[in-house]
Amino acid sequence: MHDKAGALVVPRRYTLDGFTVNAQTSDGIDVSQLEVLTTLMVTTSNTAYRVVILDPAENRVLVQGGQLFPRFTEARFNGATCGGSFLKLGWIGRGLQMEFYSRGNRVVTSRVKSLAQLNDSSSGIDLNKLELFETLVATTANTSYQITVLDPSRSHILIQGGRFFPEPTKARLFGGSFGGGFLKPAWFGCGLRMELYASGYRVITSTIRSLEVKQNTKLPGPF
Repeated sequence: MHDKAGALVVPRRYTLDGFTVNAQTSDGIDVSQLEVLTTLMVTTSNTAYRVVILDPAENRVLVQGGQLFPRFTEARFNGATCGGSFLKLGWIGRGLQMEFYSRGNRVVTSRVKSLAQLNDSSSGIDLNKLELFETLVATTANTSYQITVLDPSRSHILIQGGRFFPEPTKARLFGGSFGGGFLKPAWFGCGLRMELYASGYRVITSTIRSLEVKQNTKLPGPF
């Protein structure tokens, strides 16, 4: 951009003063203050991202969304930027862009339009809070599983679905994970995989897309 005299004019948001004002007035979330496995939904001008906190002190996250991160990818969240060299560390702010460092590359998104922290009730189900013989349906990327609670205190379930469990099978639910070393015990979570132990094998499903608690469902059997 040039003024009438031909001199280069730098947009205010790219100057230190302009960025400082934007960062101070931006409504947002400090990643370092969040709990481990907190999930954020961040909508930018171009797409929606799901950001899961792995290590808030080190700003390590899992991020999924758009062409940049089609699958959950581990990254370091650098902070909020206007696309220049200024950065508000560990901050996700409306009107600002997110900057990640992943697989050796610096990735900058479009501007954040909205952000929300998902609570437990909107993103998953705690097995310990279900009743004996209560049944739910977990639909993953590949199949649907019918799950009946046998002993919530010991995470024992009956599961049927897909090639893993063509017949009702007793299993122990370890919890929800991303397929790596992070696990939320006894948890069914949208965006997570189920980790189970059944018939002497550890089984990890594909990512859960939806969860539904069924009412007055007949217990499958015999078992």
